[in-house]
Amino acid sequence: MGTGEKTPLIVRLQAIAAFVDVFEEPGFVFGEWEPHQVVDGFVTPPVFYNSSEASRFIGVCSDLGWVSREGNWTLWLSTPEATRLFEESGAVEQATYEQLSQMLTAMIRQERFGEGSLDGYYQSGLLLRVLQRAKALLIELTGKETD
Repeated sequence: MGTGEKTPLIVRLQAIAAFVDVFEEPGFVFGEWEPHQVVDGFVTPPVFYNSSEASRFIGVCSDLGWVSREGNWTLWLSTPEATRLFEESGAVEQATYEQLSQMLTAMIRQERFGEGSLDGYYQSGLLLRVLQRAKALLIELTGKETD
């Protein structure tokens, strides 16, 4: 267990739920691709750059233990549970905080192996639904809306 995972659940949920408003802001851009370039006759591959808010989100998730360093996230992605959460309509809206952590672990760890993959989850709406579920869990725990 990392140090972030020892942070109280309410604090962990508040931290990621705060990104709902950021990511829903009209005109928000998660990141941008820089196209390939030719430098001294060599072609450089395209590179994805996260926006400052997207980078901050990744940092918050990592710092507060939403991204686990334990377990095999690639193996988990092939489970029926992961398939249901990532693909079935309404599944994320019923997810537990443990399942949200597994999803965020997989999403953010995938970004290290495939630039722009987290942006893909943002563009599809899945990342926002995960954060909205975190916000709903926070409301269930505290009994009040967040600011």
